[in-house]
Amino acid sequence: MWSRRFPWRFRAGSAVLKLLAREPRTASEPQDSDVPGISYITLYVDNLDELVVDVAKGGGRVVRPVAVFENGLRFAFVADPEDNQLELVDPSARAAT
Repeated sequence: MWSRRFPWRFRAGSAVLKLLAREPRTASEPQDSDVPGISYITLYVDNLDELVVDVAKGGGRVVRPVAVFENGLRFAFVADPEDNQLELVDPSARAAT
């Protein structure tokens, strides 16, 4: 269960980063990797295809190649060499469709 007691919000211009603290797990809950919920950070970018290639060349991993949401928004999931995952979203793609 994600705690609503500790929502940390950081603003930089129109960007907002919100961090949530996880409530202590009970003994009956599965390990964190099996718990659905927040497991990545989303970044809005204007050079999605280029970034996905750069991640792979730089030692990262393409978790999910560039795909399209039903609403036309293009996205991909990548991971750094330590397996921290990022969702990369191209907001301009929707406007172009």
